[in-house]
Amino acid sequence: MPDGDPFFTVKEDIENNVATALTLFNSWNRIYNTVSSRNNEELKRTEEELRTTLQEIITDLDDVEETIKVVESNPDKFGLTKTEIESRREFVEQTRQRLQEIRLTLDDPPKRLNSTGNHQELIDGYKSTKVFEQVRSKSRYEEVIEMDNTRFIENEAQQQTILMREQDEQLESLYGTAKNIHEIATTVGTELEDQNMLLSEFGEQVDRAQGRLERAMKKVAYVIKQNEESKSNCCIGVLIVVLIILLILVVAV
Repeated sequence: MPDGDPFFTVKEDIENNVATALTLFNSWNRIYNTVSSRNNEELKRTEEELRTTLQEIITDLDDVEETIKVVESNPDKFGLTKTEIESRREFVEQTRQRLQEIRLTLDDPPKRLNSTGNHQELIDGYKSTKVFEQVRSKSRYEEVIEMDNTRFIENEAQQQTILMREQDEQLESLYGTAKNIHEIATTVGTELEDQNMLLSEFGEQVDRAQGRLERAMKKVAYVIKQNEESKSNCCIGVLIVVLIILLILVVAV
């Protein structure tokens, strides 16, 4: 088998689609056996989806078959043995056969539905068909898909658990942060109130000091004025004495 052979990727896709088709066919069969008309909306919708899936698989098989023909024309170039080529061709043929049986059953079910709602004969007749036996017995494809689905569900559940745990931790962290912010806000509010009280007291003290200063300034101005008046009186007195002395001197002369 050459490295990077795309066949196995395509084969896996085909097997997954076949498993989907088998699931849809089971659903179609269940609905078919419980409704009274082929015109039932659920039955028609399931059949349409099933036919679309079958057509997609057939298209993929056509592509694989063309690839096999190319490889078969020059196997040495692609590094494949005759046994490997036959195995791939057998895979395509067996898958086509299974799809054809499903399509034939869709086109012509074992027995038409009656209007009485009694489907036991229809169920018994359908159980005898080959395709029903193939669907009823789990294929390797279904087992692989079921295992993958189980692993997927387990992984998803584990991821959900981890995600929920992380979310819980984040919520706890946010709660702690919010609590710290609330405490800080409360502390800041208290400090602001204290500062406002201090500022108010300081303002009152400034007002009182300013009042005392104004009163002191008035007293100083009054004292200065009184001193100025006293000095003027002294000067006048001195001048009068000097004039008297001068007059005496003048008269004496």
